[in-house]
This record gives sequence, structure tokens and C-alpha cells, in this order.
Amino acid sequence: MVARKKAPKGPIVALNATKGPSGASAEALTREGTEIMDMDRIEREIQIDAPPQRVWDKLTEFFWVNEHGEQPAIETGTTFVAKDEKDVEYPTVIETSEPYTYLAYRWASAYPGRTPGSGDSTLVEFTLTEQAGGTRLRVVESGFATLPEHDGRQAFKDNSGGWDWVIEQLQTALA
Repeated sequence: MVARKKAPKGPIVALNATKGPSGASAEALTREGTEIMDMDRIEREIQIDAPPQRVWDKLTEFFWVNEHGEQPAIETGTTFVAKDEKDVEYPTVIETSEPYTYLAYRWASAYPGRTPGSGDSTLVEFTLTEQAGGTRLRVVESGFATLPEHDGRQAFKDNSGGWDWVIEQLQTALA
């Protein structure tokens, strides 16, 4: 039996149970803007006061990994190189592109320079839903449990803070 974590105050957005990098079962609770979750997926869900097309346009600039301003083609199957603030390169593959509603890409954030493949990458998904005069944005990065345990834990830690920053920057840019 899995011990239940006490839910934080505020509306709960999602509840799921999956396995973390160690293989242990973990329960996940999320609420807007924060998370208490297992070690296989990072989830964020926010409401943005902008239409889906405007949110999509900003997301597809890949501003958090594209400081050089090169605009990749946002099409299923496209590969481009994302760079962090230290110019470390991360080949990135767009898995699915459905303009203004859904974007998924795969990258090997734990292994700079490596083209993402099975067992060494995570999947990042953005789901945009028109809602209440704006856009409900759901961001999910999953697959940390497929990485070797130490690499999965470190990538989860690094990327958790990264998504907080990305969402903050996105909200500021679209305000």
C-alpha cells in the first residue's frame, strides 16, 4: 500500500501514480504552478491570459534553449540543436507538432551532445487548450525512469527547476 501524501492547499490539477527511477511506486499530486510528484515526470499546468496562437508562437521560439535566435522548423520529425546558457548542445527531435494545440519533443538532457533515443531521453509535451478567454497550458516532461538511476534523478532535479523558470518567463512575455 502506498502512503498518501498530504495535498497542498489549492486546487489539485492532476493525480497519478507511477514508478520513479528506483522502481519504487510513488504517488503524484500537482496543483497550479507547483508539484509534489514521482521521479518519472514533471508536470506543470497554468492559465495564461493570451490566445493559444500567441502562446504557441512564443513556445515555438524555444526561448529557454535558443539564445541565438535560430528558429527551428516546427514540424514532426525536425531535429535541431538546443543550447543552454553555457552553449552546451542538446540535439532535439520534434516528435509531434499540431499547431496551437500540441507539441512534443524528445531530448537527452542528461547526455549533452547525444541525439535522443530509446533509454537516454525524455519526452516534453505541451498541450494548449483554449479556456476562459485565454489558454490552459499543460507541460509534461516524462521518461526519467528510463534513464540510469543517478542520471534520471539528476535530470529530474535540474529540469524541475528549469520548467519553473520557463513558465515564469512565458507568463512575463505574454503579460
